[in-house]
Amino acid sequence: MGFYSFVASRVFVHRWPNDAPEWTRIFREIVCGELNTEGSPVRVVALTGHGGVSIAGHEFGSLKNVGISVPFFKDECRMIFEARCYGNMYVHAHVYVRENHIEVFNRLAGWKTEHGL
Repeated sequence: MGFYSFVASRVFVHRWPNDAPEWTRIFREIVCGELNTEGSPVRVVALTGHGGVSIAGHEFGSLKNVGISVPFFKDECRMIFEARCYGNMYVHAHVYVRENHIEVFNRLAGWKTEHGL
């Protein structure tokens, strides 16, 4: 599938698992200021050919526990995953898509299968 990008209607990223190393102050500022978009402008999310995810230009790799769903009675698609970024920062990311959510869901599902996630 290669490279595919879409616009997220909402993004929420937090430290995970609980016993992961504490986030640095700079990384916390990046996450709170640039990635978490509750009530903020949407962010471009890109799926890379090597099975990684980029959110607003921040690269996430070593993905695991990737879940993709279309919840009942909601016009949205959700992707949730665990990853590493900036070396040793462990995150749990929630990405929500409203526009063209069925098309995005199908692309996400294909990407997940292609990369064995």
